[in-house]
Amino acid sequence: MTLLLAGAFRPEISPFIEHLPADVLARAVGIGLVDAGLGALVAIRETSARGVVFVGTCGAFEGAGLTIGDVVVLRDTVLADAASARGEGHLLPTLAAPIEGNLALGLALAPGARPVRVATVLAVTTDDETATVIARASGAQVEHLEAFAVAAAAVRAGIPFTAVLGVANMVGSHGRSEWAAHHERVSTAVRDAMLPGFATGAFRPLLVDAAPSTL
Repeated sequence: MTLLLAGAFRPEISPFIEHLPADVLARAVGIGLVDAGLGALVAIRETSARGVVFVGTCGAFEGAGLTIGDVVVLRDTVLADAASARGEGHLLPTLAAPIEGNLALGLALAPGARPVRVATVLAVTTDDETATVIARASGAQVEHLEAFAVAAAAVRAGIPFTAVLGVANMVGSHGRSEWAAHHERVSTAVRDAMLPGFATGAFRPLLVDAAPSTL
């Protein structure tokens, strides 16, 4: 059985390449909602994956009790944007519903990671007030660009999904510069948090036995 280790782009999966078991295959699936969702569907089909773990970096909302360098595991993910958070827009019910991750799979891969809700956004939030509004409306602890789309791809394929992410910045006006300064170190921290999970193999019984659905 194969586990697909997916990342948005090569720098977020490259720390893993020389440390993966033979039944874990790494793929860069694309940056942002559209590319990541489509790329995940293709990668699931090509690898016949029995489960997906998305790895990479995220931003933490102020007040979430997280700092740069922390590693978190996805409990669930919701779509979020400023307009809907302010009551100036409306997400259709099928888009507003959260997608649950497979927390058991996530904790088997990264035993020490903190479970969080992930707000998946179309654009990186660069305003402090907007960050506060999105955090409050979504109930999320971190912001990410791809989690919801990759989770949806896994649901479509009928296989378990999780995400293990490292906090590379605080969401808001300093987020982009913080991410640039920290994302390489944090991607390595995510890998290090997952090495014990790879070593024990506790994730394997949590993958689906049957081949994934036709996509």
